[in-house]
Order: sequence, then structure tokens, then C-alpha cells
Amino acid sequence: ERDYRLSLLKTPSEEIDEHAARKQCGSGNTMIIFAIGKTTILLYLYVVPYFHMLNPSGQVAAQGWLRGEGWFAYSWLILYFILGCLVLRGSGGVIVPSE
Repeated sequence: ERDYRLSLLKTPSEEIDEHAARKQCGSGNTMIIFAIGKTTILLYLYVVPYFHMLNPSGQVAAQGWLRGEGWFAYSWLILYFILGCLVLRGSGGVIVPSE
């Protein structure tokens, strides 16, 4: 029983291995890139056409980018950027890799 308890307290080899930690950093970076890409796509393919539909004269900026449609696109950026930073922090990585 004592040996089993001590085996539970032992750090797994995946957490010590530098290659596995770098792989985990890659998933955090991927989440941040996904957030930027998804937000950009939603802005150009959903929010801007919606604004053009509401105002056919072409004044997209006059509609206000902080309405519900804009926040729908921004929410992806906020959520996945925070999650990506948490993954990077948990894996011991940094957002910008050092040389």
C-alpha cells in the first residue's frame, strides 16, 4: 500500500520530457492561431455582410462594431486566446519562443 501511494506521487515521465512539453506548447499556439483566424473569417463573412444588409448605402463603420454581431465574432478570439495562454502556461511554455 505504501509503495502504491508513493507511485502516485511520482512525476510522470511525460511532464519531464522536453519534447512532450514542446508538443503541448504547439497545441497552445495552435489555439491562439485558430482564434485569430476564426475571428477574421467571422468578421468578413458574417459581420460585414450583415452590416451591408442593414445599411445598403455602404457605410459599414456607421453601424457600430460593438453590437451583438461583432461580439459574436470577438468572443471566439477572447475565449480561445485565453485558453491557448492557459495551455502555454500549464506546459511551461512561452507565447513567443526564445531563440
